[in-house]
Amino acid sequence: MIQKLKLPINHQGLTNRWKKNQLNEKIEDALNALPIRHKTAIILSYYEGYKNSDSAELLGLNTKAMESLLHRARKNLHDILTQKGVTCLDFEVQ
Repeated sequence: MIQKLKLPINHQGLTNRWKKNQLNEKIEDALNALPIRHKTAIILSYYEGYKNSDSAELLGLNTKAMESLLHRARKNLHDILTQKGVTCLDFEVQ
């Protein structure tokens, strides 16, 4: 007789993984909704880890202009995520 193998299921872990996936999709959608310069600024700074001075050089800007662009990009991203119903509490998912 073949016995069924019973595996413990961590429902909380599955729920958290699903929430993370949903949040990642919303973030990706929001990034794709940004103007290309805003998206580029955020990707260079937060995903690629460039310093503002290096990002500025790549984009043909001075550092102060890069900081301003990044500020506007973050504000725009925040507004889009807010419209999608994402709050800072959503980022506390473990």
